[in-house]
Amino acid sequence: MVWQTTLYVNDTESLYNKLQVADFKFVSTELKHLQTKDGKHIEAFIVRDPDGHAMLIEENDRSEVAVKINKRQQIKIRKAQWYKRVFSYE
Repeated sequence: MVWQTTLYVNDTESLYNKLQVADFKFVSTELKHLQTKDGKHIEAFIVRDPDGHAMLIEENDRSEVAVKINKRQQIKIRKAQWYKRVFSYE
């Protein structure tokens, strides 16, 4: 079984730079510019979390993301220590 964790953010470039400064390990060699199936242009990159798991960080409008996960999942994610450390600028 294979799965991929995706985190949606509003500003991938800012987060990419912040994680570089924080010395996170990247799978992506640079910020990638992609086109979705519906023709929308987004930026994304893959980084390793503190446990070494690869995570796709993708730029996406928060209103679209809210539809993808329910409120209970959002609260659980925001309480996680790694989330607070990485996303403290929000």
